[in-house]
Amino acid sequence: MKRYQLIILGLSFLLSSCASVSYFGDRYMPVKSDVEIYYSVHDVKKLYKVIGRLTSPNYDEDRLKAELKNYARTVGGNAVVINKPDVTNDGQSVSVTADVLRYADE
Repeated sequence: MKRYQLIILGLSFLLSSCASVSYFGDRYMPVKSDVEIYYSVHDVKKLYKVIGRLTSPNYDEDRLKAELKNYARTVGGNAVVINKPDVTNDGQSVSVTADVLRYADE
């Protein structure tokens, strides 16, 4: 029985470490241009519409940005606004959410 529990625990750990970006929102044709990254909607100088929200495990910064940009591109987003990360009581960041923007002129 312990061996079975160990296998289940190992598989659970493996699957949780492979967690990827999840998305809730509208989908458009993928964009060909580079997706821009912002940390505040106040920095966006173009007219836009929020088309959805991405949630991702908090990887290192470069990997996180790359995954958010790639996913936003596939759902038709021109930009991503990274929001405040969800943090546990001990200060460990658990996940990051980001709004996906589509520019009005697209």
